[in-house]
Amino acid sequence: MDTKTYFNRSLRIGLLLYAVIMSVAGTVVMVCLMFFAADYPGLSFAPIYLGVGGFFYGTSAISLFIRAKATKRIGKDEVK
Repeated sequence: MDTKTYFNRSLRIGLLLYAVIMSVAGTVVMVCLMFFAADYPGLSFAPIYLGVGGFFYGTSAISLFIRAKATKRIGKDEVK
């Protein structure tokens, strides 16, 4: 296997794995925050939910976007 092909495959797998792990971690953190927020009914946790969700799901979406763009470019390079 060519070094460039190995690097590209490793990059694609790594980005997908990162997206999956961050999505699961974001869901777990959100569920834990919901259980924590149940103890404090008077407080608003909406900014915390937005920040945590934006970080975890946002970085996950960015990694999937990078993976899609890299895959498209790699496919064009291999055709030549």
